[in-house]
Amino acid sequence: MQLVDDWLDRKLQSYRLLDHPATVTHEWKRMTGRVLRAGLTLSARPAEAFSFTSAVEWPVPEVSRYEQMVVDGVLDALIAPAGWAEPVLGAAFVLEEIQWDAEGSVALAFYMAAREAAQIIIEGKIGRRASV
Repeated sequence: MQLVDDWLDRKLQSYRLLDHPATVTHEWKRMTGRVLRAGLTLSARPAEAFSFTSAVEWPVPEVSRYEQMVVDGVLDALIAPAGWAEPVLGAAFVLEEIQWDAEGSVALAFYMAAREAAQIIIEGKIGRRASV
């Protein structure tokens, strides 16, 4: 457990604020015997601490499960970013929209779409609005 505590301490000490507002529309899709897919629009702005708000009405009764997967995807991208990027905790995220497919939209697909969208935002590879 000490290794995990040390890792978390290092990550929290080196966190930074998001330095630009951004909005990303992103779709994740994989073929696994059936097509799994999720699309979303995620916006972020610099803030003193992490926050997440959902402005979405989910078409399923398991709303909390789907939203938790989106939050998990965003946090995974922020705390353990790909490459050499420093972790970001100072950002306010808003889930603006979802693109739903009755056959292929599963919670895992929304996790992956959110993680990839958040990575695009923190890497700063976009301007004020991007569609990927």
